[in-house]
Amino acid sequence: MKRAWLVALALSCALGGCAEVRTAESYPAPALDDEVASAEDSYALCVWNTAERLDDGKENVLALALKVLPLCDMKFAQLEAVTGRGADPFAQGVRRQSAKLDKEMFAADIVRRQRLNRAFAR
Repeated sequence: MKRAWLVALALSCALGGCAEVRTAESYPAPALDDEVASAEDSYALCVWNTAERLDDGKENVLALALKVLPLCDMKFAQLEAVTGRGADPFAQGVRRQSAKLDKEMFAADIVRRQRLNRAFAR
């Protein structure tokens, strides 16, 4: 029993030394406004072009939006990386969850906007 306690103590001391304590100064600098704007534009353009390519006008708006999103996942990941740079892990997680909730609404809005544009163009 005493040996198990010593092993546990040694392990906790050894692993405790591996923990990294980060201060605000140790995080990378936040992205510049131009970098964020470029990443946002790139993602929006991907969603716009993909929705335009896939929309036959017959499918439900949300169903089409959910088909569009996986095709733009790489652009979304780039956007997350840029907007999360410089933030602590908790803030990055909060931002990531909020963005994931918003992206479905964003894609659905784009599909609706395109359909309205096509309807008025006739």
